[in-house]
Amino acid sequence: MSTSLSELEARREHLKQQLCELGDLRPGSLVKRYRKCGKLNCHCAQPGETGHGPSWSLTHDVKGRTATRIIPEALVPQTREQIAEYQRLRDLIRDLVDVSEKTCEARIENRKTEDDSKNTSLAAQLARDAAVEVDALLGSGASDGMNFEAIETAVRRQVMGLAARVIEQRLNADTSDYAGPSLSKHTGRTQAGTGLLSLSALPVADSVRAAGIWESRRPACLPPPSA
Repeated sequence: MSTSLSELEARREHLKQQLCELGDLRPGSLVKRYRKCGKLNCHCAQPGETGHGPSWSLTHDVKGRTATRIIPEALVPQTREQIAEYQRLRDLIRDLVDVSEKTCEARIENRKTEDDSKNTSLAAQLARDAAVEVDALLGSGASDGMNFEAIETAVRRQVMGLAARVIEQRLNADTSDYAGPSLSKHTGRTQAGTGLLSLSALPVADSVRAAGIWESRRPACLPPPSA
């Protein structure tokens, strides 16, 4: 089960609070040592004797080298607490980085979800607005069961057909001194004749393509159609 963004944020704030509550800390390991003085008549020279001590030292790595600090025996309990607090710091930082990374990922996912929701809401609103307009024009309930995508496609087809007819009228506006090739009304193939073009009988794509052919072959004496 995934953790929500609010839960991740709460966890992060809790970790920050714990960091603020940290006490004295120091890195390293506490080592107990015994030593023998080397005197033959000393008790440490007797078999089974561990030697003088114990003595305590704190060792830790500093730039690749081991540093050692002698710790008085009276401060050993306090030093242990400081070492434990340092380890707690490391754990908190690790957890904080982990939860912060998950928080960032959760924000990205939430943004994607919000964007998808906005797009869906916009599409739904447009459909509702279109339905209201259709009902206003044709009567209440006229939009029920309508396929608005199909309607849009049909409207686009009609508009393109109208544009083809407008191009046809402009191209055929002046044919008094032109007797070159033209396009057949039925086949779209060139033929000698009056020079008239009929684009409305062609598919939309062919009509637009035919308009380009006509323009490229228009004699210099024939001015372009007025806007």
